[in-house]
Amino acid sequence: MVSISEAKKFQRALLAWFEKNRRPLPWQNGVDHLIQKKQEYRVFISEIMLQQTRLDQALPYYERWMKEIPSFEVLAKAPMQKLLKLWEGLGYYARVRYLKRAAQILVKKHGGRVPSDHGQIRALPGVGDYTAAALASFIHQKPYLAIDGNNFRVLSRVLAMPGSFSNQGDRKRLAEAAFPLLDRKQPGIFNRALMRVGVLVCLPKNPKCGICPVQIFCRGYQSGEVERYPSPRRRLKAPHYEIAAGIVWKDGKILIAQRKLDGLLGGLWEFPGGKRKTGETLAKACRREVREETGVSVRVGASAQKIHHSYSHFSITLSIFHCFYKKGTPQALGCQKVRWVRPKELERFPFPKANLKVVPLFASGKLRP
Repeated sequence: MVSISEAKKFQRALLAWFEKNRRPLPWQNGVDHLIQKKQEYRVFISEIMLQQTRLDQALPYYERWMKEIPSFEVLAKAPMQKLLKLWEGLGYYARVRYLKRAAQILVKKHGGRVPSDHGQIRALPGVGDYTAAALASFIHQKPYLAIDGNNFRVLSRVLAMPGSFSNQGDRKRLAEAAFPLLDRKQPGIFNRALMRVGVLVCLPKNPKCGICPVQIFCRGYQSGEVERYPSPRRRLKAPHYEIAAGIVWKDGKILIAQRKLDGLLGGLWEFPGGKRKTGETLAKACRREVREETGVSVRVGASAQKIHHSYSHFSITLSIFHCFYKKGTPQALGCQKVRWVRPKELERFPFPKANLKVVPLFASGKLRP
């Protein structure tokens, strides 16, 4: 149990350190009543973008998004293809669908504002426990402890509580035990300060305990076993898949297919293809997948490109072939839509990262039939 006096000392030490070590971010500037609505939107977008995404990776996407989609009202009405194109390359594309649905709810029910009630925030599409606590504390200064991976690690060590961030029960137990440490007058700043300690000091390996602002409160450090906390995650070997896809040519145009909206990479466009079956050559897999996905028969030609790409839970080797149309009317059999486009038009469509590595090669003239 953390005493009140110990908690206040912890808060003072943490916030004093944060004042000197905070990183200025574009969504944290100014929250007076004249720009509160705009600020709420900025914070909301930043938190969704930062779900399972590094800050430095998200920043350029955030800047571009704000120029094109400056408010919940604009987001609620924006075409999904435009939103996916802005998000292209950032990954976890379901976030885009959730963002649009959340914006529509906020505009219809809350006047384009983020409600102050934690339960209403938590009920929004794409908002989990951490994001709800973060938004409530950052925007409305509600006393919620936001437990992301960084904060879980810091607090697990401070309280010497074993547990795994991937376990929901462990996250809940740690949040309850650490709640007395929360500065209830400045919960948003407190949460951000903890995250900053996790980023700069309390590292997963070789933590910099010598410069930690809360070292004297850290039970893990005092026990000499700081790296024992939190419990190590059990890492499973990610599966690897062989994928064959075709650049299907006809009269100078290319056939592209849109992935089903509710599936993995939903709404993005790609060169039709799929997983190779056991005992199947890549060329045969390409021919079969194109036919099953689009109803088109093709002659498979030369290899165009081979790409290795890792996603969060699996990796692929994508073998792309030049294919030439033989017969059949393109249909959306295993996809959402199909479309013939000229090579110069490809950059208008949002593609997954693996396919995206191929698209610039058409403009440079390196990929021709």
